Amino acid sequence: MTYDPTGDDCPSDYSPNGKRLVITRANETTYEIDTVKLDGSGMKRITPEGMDFNFCNGNWSPQGNQIVFSAHVPNGDYHSSVWAVHFNGAGLHQLPIAGPCGGPLSDPSTYGCFNPVWSPDGQKIAFGRNQADDQRDLYTVNADGSGLFQVTNTPDISEFNGDWGTHPLTP
Repeated sequence: MTYDPTGDDCPSDYSPNGKRLVITRANETTYEIDTVKLDGSGMKRITPEGMDFNFCNGNWSPQGNQIVFSAHVPNGDYHSSVWAVHFNGAGLHQLPIAGPCGGPLSDPSTYGCFNPVWSPDGQKIAFGRNQADDQRDLYTVNADGSGLFQVTNTPDISEFNGDWGTHPLTP
C-alpha cells in the first residue's frame, strides 16, 4: 500500500467493489484517513488537516459512496463522535446522534461513540458507546443519526466493535 519506515498505516475496510481501501496513515507529520487503490496508487485524503480521529477506523457504505468513522472533535479533550464523508472527501459531517455523542470529557452528560459500521443495506449504523461510568455497549442509529437504539446492556462486559454479519436484516 504505502511505505514509510517511521509511520504506521492501518487498513480499515475494502470498498464494496473491492478496488479501494480506506486506511489510516500516521507518522511524525501525517495523521489522516485516506482511500487508496489496492496497488497503492490513487491515494486520496478524506479527513481535514488536524482532525483528531480514532486510529484504524473507517467503514465503507454498501453503496460505496460514504465512509463512516469516529473522531474527537474539536480535539482530544472531547469524546469521540460519529462522522460521515463522501469517498472523495467531500461532504464531511457529524451525525446528529441523540444523547449526545461527543462533547467535552469533563461533561458527565456526554458520551463517546466509536467504531461505526454500516448495516448491509446502508440504512443503519452500529457503533460502540461509552457511558459516563465507562460502560461500553452497542447501539444503532439510522443513517441520518436518528432513531438511537441500545442493542446490548451488559454491565460486566464492555463491547467495543459491532458487526452486522452476513445474514439478511429482519424487521
